[in-house]
Amino acid sequence: MIDEQTKQLIIDTARIEDVVSDFVQLRRKGSGFVGLCPFHKDRHPSFIVTPSKNICKCFACGAGGTPISFIMKIQNCSFVEALRYLAQKYNIPMPEREMTEEEQQRKNEREALYLANEVAAKFFTEQLLSSEEGLDIALPYFTQRGVRSEAIQAFGLGYSPSDRRALAKYVEEHGYDMESFVATGLLYAPSEGRPSGDRYHERVIFPIYNVGGRVVGFGGRTMRKADKIAKYINSPESIIYDKSRELYGLYQAKQAIGRLDRSIIVEGYLDVIAMHQVGIENVVATSGTALTESQIQLLRRFSRNVLVLFDGDEAGVKAALRSIDMLLAEGMQIKLLVLPDGEDPDEFVAKRSRTEVEEYFAAHEQDFLTFKSQLYAPQMASDPQLKTQLMRDILQSIATIPDSLERIVYIQQMSQMYGVAEDLLLQQIKQERFSRGRVYQYAPPAAATPEERAPEETPQEVSPLDAPMSNEALDLVRLVVRYGERKLKISVQDEEAGEGAEPMVIQVAVANFVYQELKQDDIVIEHPLVKRILNDSNKMMLEELSDSEDGESKHRCGSFLCNSEVPQVAALAVDLYATPYRLSRKAREELQMPDDDDEKVPDEWVRDMTFKVLYTYKLAYAEEHCQQISQQIQALQQEHPEADYESYQPLLQELSTWQEIRKAFAQFSGQRVVIS
Repeated sequence: MIDEQTKQLIIDTARIEDVVSDFVQLRRKGSGFVGLCPFHKDRHPSFIVTPSKNICKCFACGAGGTPISFIMKIQNCSFVEALRYLAQKYNIPMPEREMTEEEQQRKNEREALYLANEVAAKFFTEQLLSSEEGLDIALPYFTQRGVRSEAIQAFGLGYSPSDRRALAKYVEEHGYDMESFVATGLLYAPSEGRPSGDRYHERVIFPIYNVGGRVVGFGGRTMRKADKIAKYINSPESIIYDKSRELYGLYQAKQAIGRLDRSIIVEGYLDVIAMHQVGIENVVATSGTALTESQIQLLRRFSRNVLVLFDGDEAGVKAALRSIDMLLAEGMQIKLLVLPDGEDPDEFVAKRSRTEVEEYFAAHEQDFLTFKSQLYAPQMASDPQLKTQLMRDILQSIATIPDSLERIVYIQQMSQMYGVAEDLLLQQIKQERFSRGRVYQYAPPAAATPEERAPEETPQEVSPLDAPMSNEALDLVRLVVRYGERKLKISVQDEEAGEGAEPMVIQVAVANFVYQELKQDDIVIEHPLVKRILNDSNKMMLEELSDSEDGESKHRCGSFLCNSEVPQVAALAVDLYATPYRLSRKAREELQMPDDDDEKVPDEWVRDMTFKVLYTYKLAYAEEHCQQISQQIQALQQEHPEADYESYQPLLQELSTWQEIRKAFAQFSGQRVVIS
């Protein structure tokens, strides 16, 4: 593993303009550089490189980051692989920290399972293409389904022979560790004199690759026609395979998804392969299981746009309906498409050219509102109750959308479609969202990091980091990102000096001051991303200042957070650290800012803004507590209208306390100001 000193040396050495210019033609513009974005079809230069902050940002598609995150995205590699790339570019030696015994053991266990899967995948492919049984039974099956040799190679397809110990014998003969093959589910464990046997015997094999291209599991389809045999079986979960976190075909599709800024979700292995063969490569499959939040979050790394493609039968429609709210809640832009009755995706594309398939998709895909409405249109015409029920269902779907502007667009569309006033629909949405808890307007962007992190190199992450964030919390994070290392002069009273003594003036970094103020007032940070950023920045500044001889930080807080190994932290920090805008002269005068360069903002302005943002956050915190207690009192009154005053006394006292706290915070906060 790479030691912290080497990691920091790489971060300090790599210059963003130097790294980006290896991939993008840059031209100077002011104090920075501009070029065509490499992550989308950019006709007008929108990719801004800012050397002073060592970051880049596309203000069209949102991609960007530090030298490390730029390499991760453009090279489709992990954080550690990006470090190695930059170390090689700048000729930095890479001494790696010796792993602990526990870390080495964990790595060895994982590598043993990866090796077992790789050995098995090679064995299955050889059996398909070289054995008599494979050529007579399995290969004709693939041929009949239209699978060509190129797809067999690209997806690593194979065959497990009818001999129930074929793989087990191969493992024994070649001296591999049998336990690893049992741990991955390739072999059954031996029991009471019975030798280990093959899980997938007499099945065609579909290896499942993780996003980094390593085989983590297998799917097997039986070649037998017995009624009591499962048609498909999959690998059991292991330390390298969690079916809820993997999507079949993503490794082969990720570049096309990124290039086209859209993914297509289908159900089965052969659906993915058939689409690839006609040239539509941005396709993944759930492998017959229900779509999960983890799979959506994985897919969202590459694009927020998704087309859900499903069979026209009842099971297919139900699966599509289940996925709608989950996709919307994760901020995905979704379309749905029903295939003609009786056709699977692989059968559908087998009869058509790529152009015909794409034209059909363009003509028939629908947004979720239109899809749901048309699905139940015949019944709604004669059943008002069903129409009301459907409208409530659609409103619940709209309420899950984190983006307020997108919600308004769907409300307008629904109003026109059903002839119901927008105000009424909007009120229903507000009630639905309120019933789910306080939902805020800002949701931090998912980091565009299409990489597979090695588990031993992945930092502990708090989940869910992608939850929506309040405006007050966003301002607080913005303050720390942009001014966290700046010093505040704070007057404190020395308790041991006695009354009448002059207060001491100390200097405290903004990041440390914010952290300590919240801690002192017992304010609990509930949002995982805010908590992570405040904790990391406080710790970083404490370490920086303790190691500094002159009491100054060597690194800017924003730069540190932009280089975080946690994708959500880095993505939000870059968004708040980079801005394409400059304040007008009038705005700078009103804010008493001589320049909108963070380094040139006067200490007095930073101090005033710190207090204003901090106490605005505290005020919102107190207001939320007052609201929660008031709701408890109201609920108690409704449930027990006969209760006397004494029953409410504890809650009323608590409400009074929080109202006093709110009043105190309000005096300090003044009018809320957003740092831009």
